[in-house]
Amino acid sequence: MKRNGIFIAAAGAILLLWAGCASTMSGGSSYQQAPASGTGRPRITIRNNTGATIYYVYISPASSGSWGADWLGSSEVLSNGDSRTFTLAQPLSVENRYDFRVAYLNRDENSFEKYNQTITGDTVITFTQADRVRIPDGPQITIRNNTGVTAYYVNISPASSESWGSDWLGSSEVIANGNSRTFTLTWPLNVQNRYDLRIRTNHGDTSFERRNQTISNNAVITFTEADRAGGPPEDYRANANRAIAVTLGKSYRRNIGTGNVQIYGVVTSPGQSVVAWTEGSMDTRITVFTSRGLEQFSNSAVPDAGEILGRDDDSGSGSNARVSVTVPRNESVGIFVVVDIVDNKAGTYVFCTREGQ
Repeated sequence: MKRNGIFIAAAGAILLLWAGCASTMSGGSSYQQAPASGTGRPRITIRNNTGATIYYVYISPASSGSWGADWLGSSEVLSNGDSRTFTLAQPLSVENRYDFRVAYLNRDENSFEKYNQTITGDTVITFTQADRVRIPDGPQITIRNNTGVTAYYVNISPASSESWGSDWLGSSEVIANGNSRTFTLTWPLNVQNRYDLRIRTNHGDTSFERRNQTISNNAVITFTEADRAGGPPEDYRANANRAIAVTLGKSYRRNIGTGNVQIYGVVTSPGQSVVAWTEGSMDTRITVFTSRGLEQFSNSAVPDAGEILGRDDDSGSGSNARVSVTVPRNESVGIFVVVDIVDNKAGTYVFCTREGQ
């Protein structure tokens, strides 16, 4: 809504009539009357005394539910100390009460507003710091990086947004593996409390995501390998024909149909280091799960998703995947390895495992 200062684009904007740049005007009051113009439509002069450059100006009838379009346009600014005159679209006999808003470049966080102003003729509206909209500080959240790699980019976006927005770290800061960084969110929790969060590596080609997270003040969001984007589909169990019991150290040539994934049960020892990879020309992806307390592998059992030990897309040769994991000491049976195809094509690949890093 317009009343809380959040910008809403109106379907029908008030017509803007260019009146030229105003000459410097005297007087220090924030609301000043001048002689009426001869057109019957009053002229409004916006004076910027906020201390910084104004990029947006909104003039809206007090009865309107939205701010409408920006009256400055995309190529003009209003420097501190300068003024700009606009001619309203309607005579005072039709509309004489208006709301006014000016904003810095980041308009949702730095706006200045005056409401329900009665206009009786040509008028000067002066904005100062006293008119600034005070948005309560949002909650603090801490991003903890336990992914095993350095994070060069952090994105924090409302869950309702369709884009990730800008990088919160900036160009000169990173979050090394094992380190944390605290951020203050823009909006208070009663305005926005559900967010999507993402961290990315140096070239932005590997990302880790947490979606639709309910945020509380001082929340700690920990990213691990399990949050790596681009893992197998959530419905992999429904698409897998069966789980295949395989022997560590052997290679298996496999055919895969479009939209399917294949699951391998690899017999291992607690604490054992295991490497799993694919060979061939297909663009494969591998995710390694714990066996979640199963007593034995079966060619008919499709496992529930246990703890994710590792996930990879292109660390092998070409488009092949390669993952190194250490089997937890409480896993007496072994691990499950899920292989899916990135480009959703049918074809053939070779699945391989061995002991060691």
